[in-house]
Amino acid sequence: MRRLSGVVMLVTTGVMSVSFVVAREQRPLRLEALTVPPQRLPRGCRLATGPGFVGYPGVTKNPWIGTDATAATIRRVVDGSLHRSDRLSEVPAHSRDSEGVIGAYRAVYVPTKGSPIDVFAVRFTDPKLTVPASLSRLGNPARRVIVKGSTAIVVVPGSGGDCVRAVTDHIASLE
Repeated sequence: MRRLSGVVMLVTTGVMSVSFVVAREQRPLRLEALTVPPQRLPRGCRLATGPGFVGYPGVTKNPWIGTDATAATIRRVVDGSLHRSDRLSEVPAHSRDSEGVIGAYRAVYVPTKGSPIDVFAVRFTDPKLTVPASLSRLGNPARRVIVKGSTAIVVVPGSGGDCVRAVTDHIASLE
């Protein structure tokens, strides 16, 4: 039995209130576990591969796990302050965005029909650092934000139907 301790936070912004729990878990989520095993993906859904896979600067494979300057870029995506249209090369190598980051994850799934599904995650030194990601869903309801202890995961669903469900269900099932 795993013991969780946490704090309930209430954030009020004008007309809307949001509450969520930031929990500490004894065993941190391994970023490798975010990758959906091929047998759990529906027919026609797979990790993007080959020359058609376009990653962020520094992302050379799919899935990618790392701690370098690319992790700071991924944190900005997870926190909601960086969008696909932003110029990614403008993120400095040693920015404050890398503070408190243990590691980052990036994966792209492609369905046979529909647009790609992007997965971004950051594992932090402190669960409180997941708060910006939790709040980012207020301004962008298309983002699916899942927080597991000190790890914040964002799924940008594209239009993959069953593929999106398989990816989000897998991530939500992790403990």
